[in-house]
Amino acid sequence: MRLRKGLVALAIFTIMFIGAWQADSLNDRLIQMYNLDEEHENMGILEAPRQVERIEPFRPREYIKIR
Repeated sequence: MRLRKGLVALAIFTIMFIGAWQADSLNDRLIQMYNLDEEHENMGILEAPRQVERIEPFRPREYIKIR
């Protein structure tokens, strides 16, 4: 009985692993085919403001700070 359960679990894992592998390769092919990767080349990084507003720490049992 344990051997059967182990084989079923191994079969399910193998099927899911192969399915994920195939989905990933299909996704890579579609990205290359339609040049979808070029859209993300010109994205920049937003910088945080230099001055950060200091706020006092929460007091005990204060979960939401209302200003």
